[in-house]
Amino acid sequence: MEFFKFSMFFEYMHGVFAQSVERDNPIHTSYAYKQFLWLYLLAGGVCFAVFYALEAAALYKIAVRNGYSRKWMAFVPVLNTYYIGVVSEKNRVYNIKPTTISTIAATLEGAFIALYVLYYLATFIIFGNGYSEPIYTPQIYGNITIDVLDGYKLVGMPESLSWTVWVFDNLYYIIEPVNLLLLLADIMLLISFFQTYSPKQYFLYSLLSVLFPIKGAFMFAARKGVAVNYRDYLIERQKSRYRMYQEYMRDSGQPPFNGYNPQGGAPSGGRADEPFSEYGNRGGKDDADEDPFDGLGK
Repeated sequence: MEFFKFSMFFEYMHGVFAQSVERDNPIHTSYAYKQFLWLYLLAGGVCFAVFYALEAAALYKIAVRNGYSRKWMAFVPVLNTYYIGVVSEKNRVYNIKPTTISTIAATLEGAFIALYVLYYLATFIIFGNGYSEPIYTPQIYGNITIDVLDGYKLVGMPESLSWTVWVFDNLYYIIEPVNLLLLLADIMLLISFFQTYSPKQYFLYSLLSVLFPIKGAFMFAARKGVAVNYRDYLIERQKSRYRMYQEYMRDSGQPPFNGYNPQGGAPSGGRADEPFSEYGNRGGKDDADEDPFDGLGK
C-alpha cells in the first residue's frame, strides 16, 4: 500500500510542476507527464523499499525476542501485515483480537494492490502505446490565451483493449471504498501494535503512521520495547504516581489519609484521628498503608 502512496505522491508533484510550466510554455507538459509513470513507480519503489526494510527488521527483532514462530512472514508483503497482529496479541481494540484485525487488513491490502496493478496496467497500455491524444481547451490568463489539457481521446485502439478504458475511467470508484476500509483496519492494527511495544507514544506513532506512509520508521523505533498489556501499563503508572504522592506526603510530615492537620505532622499524643474511623477499617489494616489500586490488575 505504501508503495502506491509514494508513487502517487511523485506523480502528483510532477503534475503540479507540469501545470505551472504550462502557463508560460506552449508545450503541453501536463499531457507528457502521464508518459512517465514508470519513473514515478521507480521513485516510489525506492522510498517504499527503505521503510519496508525498517518495518521487516522491527517485526523480525520483536518475533525473535518474544519467541514467535513463522518469523519469515515479517519479510513478505501482505503477510507481514497479518504478522503485525500476531506480535500484538496482548492488546485488543474494541475487544477484537489483533489477528482478526490483521487478517482483515491483509485481505484488503491484497485487494488494494491487485486493483492498483490493474489500474497502472491499463494506464501503461493507453498512454504508452499511442492510443490516446490530448484534448485542449483555450484558457485566458491575463493577456495570454493558453490551451489547457481538458481530457483525452482514443486513437486506433483495438477492440480487444477496450477494457483498459473502463478500468482507467471507473476503477477509482472501487479503489476508494477499499482504501477507506483498509485505512480503518490499519488504524486499529497500529493502535494494537504501538500500545504493546510503545504505550507512551502509541497515539502519536499511530496517527503519523496513518497520515504518512512511513510506519516502518516508527515500528523500528519501537522494536526494543517490552510487550505489555496497555491496561496493565496504565494501572502501573497510576500506582507509581500514588507511591510518589505517598513519599512526598511522608517527607513533608503529612502522612496521607490521616486527617487534616494544617501545621503538618501528627498532633501531640500520637496519630491523628481518622475522620472515617466510625466506619471501621477492613481487617484492622491501617488505611494509610492500603493501596487503592489493589485488585485492579487481577
